[in-house]
Amino acid sequence: MTAFQGTAAAFQHVLTNQALLLLASIVTMYIVLGVLYESFIHPITILSTLPSAGIGAMLALIIAGDDLGEIVDALVAEDQASKLAALEQEG
Repeated sequence: MTAFQGTAAAFQHVLTNQALLLLASIVTMYIVLGVLYESFIHPITILSTLPSAGIGAMLALIIAGDDLGEIVDALVAEDQASKLAALEQEG
């Protein structure tokens, strides 16, 4: 068995921690929602809708013939526009 080296090894190391990070983010969202709604049940009902919302978003992108790259491009463009506006206000 050959071991990965360089960038591939770093990527493989990141993937080993991804499940733990996903679990930690779900627990964090549950705690925040629990504090917000002062309930143990409401955060579960809210978090249970996320998988179907994600599937619906992906289906909408497929039907529209788009991909996630366009969403990322729009977010980057918005970030650059806000930075440019901030620079213009300073200058």
